[in-house]
Amino acid sequence: MSDVELVRIPDNILSSYRIDHNDVDVLLLARSFGAPRGSKVLVVGAHDEPTANILTDCGFEVIGMDLRSYDKRLPPCNYTHIQGDFCNLPREFMAEHLSTFDVFVCLSAIEHFGMSAYGEGTIHTYYDVIAMHTAWRLLKDSGVAYVSVPMGSHYLEVWPNWRVYNLETALQRLGQDFRLDQIVTATAADVLIDNRIHKAGQRLYDFERDRYSGIPPHVSSLLVWYKTPTRRIVN
Repeated sequence: MSDVELVRIPDNILSSYRIDHNDVDVLLLARSFGAPRGSKVLVVGAHDEPTANILTDCGFEVIGMDLRSYDKRLPPCNYTHIQGDFCNLPREFMAEHLSTFDVFVCLSAIEHFGMSAYGEGTIHTYYDVIAMHTAWRLLKDSGVAYVSVPMGSHYLEVWPNWRVYNLETALQRLGQDFRLDQIVTATAADVLIDNRIHKAGQRLYDFERDRYSGIPPHVSSLLVWYKTPTRRIVN
């Protein structure tokens, strides 16, 4: 994407949705995001964040997906909203959209997948792994995935709510066949790291992220991945 002009998320659109320092994941995305004009974007976990609306306002072709119906507390939906399980998509959807998306966005959602955090009643321990594999299949070659998750010093599964990743498990469970381009981290609330208070919304260095061990997960990292086509040889 570096050879073409990239469309960014402007501050005036963020302001129109009243995005402030409490919306850490959206702000991390806004500061890192860039895609060619008219890109096809898939936003998963679109229920209670205005991310899909914001990207549509930026001129992108957006499909948003969530287990739940559209949150009526948000501004009117301006994109194609699909209610469904991203880890169990209909064959028709996969056939229509395979390798067609330029961008995949999933903010503060994939850590909940398969944990029954939304009362869905079923447990799937590796739904986060399946979700990233599905995203890889839906992205074009060299497509980019923006995924934010809680991160810290250790991998944790806090049932039935969320997973907290460390760098090793983020690479294993989420990275798969993607190439990691960057990680940016900020605090979602006031946290204590090495006897120092970091205020909500503050950016963190990698070593600070890797030393955070608090519960609940108040440190959020946006990981930017590029799809790398696989070339496997079977003997």
